[in-house]
Amino acid sequence: MSVPARLAAAIHACRRRVPGLEDEAAWRAFLSRVAGRDSLRAMSGPELGRVLDALHAAGAPRRPGRGAGRAAIPCDPLSRKVRALWLALAEAGAVADRSERGLDAWVARQCGVTSLRFCGPEHRVRLIEALKAWARRVGAAAE
Repeated sequence: MSVPARLAAAIHACRRRVPGLEDEAAWRAFLSRVAGRDSLRAMSGPELGRVLDALHAAGAPRRPGRGAGRAAIPCDPLSRKVRALWLALAEAGAVADRSERGLDAWVARQCGVTSLRFCGPEHRVRLIEALKAWARRVGAAAE
C-alpha cells in the first residue's frame, strides 16, 4: 500500500471518530477548508497530512504506535546509513537536533514526506548522498 493510500485509510478511520463529519456535505466542507480540495483522491501527500492533523485537532484520537507511543524506526541498511551519517554530522556540530524528530524534520524538507520511514529506497539513497556532501562541506567523517 502506498503512502497516500495509507494516509487516506488513516483519514477515513479518524473521520468516524469526529462528531459532525458523518454527513457528506460537512465532510466535503471540512476537506475544502483544510486542504482546499473536496476529495482525498485529488490531494497530494502534504495535503493529506494536513487533513489528518486537522482531524486530530478536531478530536480524533491518535493511534499509539509500537512501544511507548512511538512509531517503529526503520532498520533496513539504507535507513541505518542515513541515521549514522546524521549522527556523524551531529557529532561534528553541524546538526542541532540529533534526535529522530530532528532527522525527520530534515527528511521532510528534503523529500516532502513526514518521516524517514515513509521514504522509498530511491529517496534514502538521495538522502545518503546529500548527507555525505554535507559532511564533506563541514569536514565530518562521511563514509
